[in-house]
Amino acid sequence: MRCCDVDETATVRFVGDLDIATAGALREQLLERSAAGVSPITVDLAGVEFMDSVGLSLLISAYQRIVDEGAEMILILPERLRPLMEMSGLAELLDPTFVEIQT
Repeated sequence: MRCCDVDETATVRFVGDLDIATAGALREQLLERSAAGVSPITVDLAGVEFMDSVGLSLLISAYQRIVDEGAEMILILPERLRPLMEMSGLAELLDPTFVEIQT
């Protein structure tokens, strides 16, 4: 995972599989930015190859916490995760931007 802070915004980029083995590291990065009062927090998951229910749960809990603290979360996902987000109903809640990834 690579993280970059620029001015008053924060972008958290995550590449690879977002699952039970990796979700803790992403959660920690998001909570640090949320606690610092940064808004918006951009969560760039365009490089995610796979996401399981733990990854989905993390996105929901992070979104709720960030919004409850009066901040905004911007979510970027690869187009290949659109069906998962739509079937789970999370596309409507999280309002992600889907991007095509060139291989």
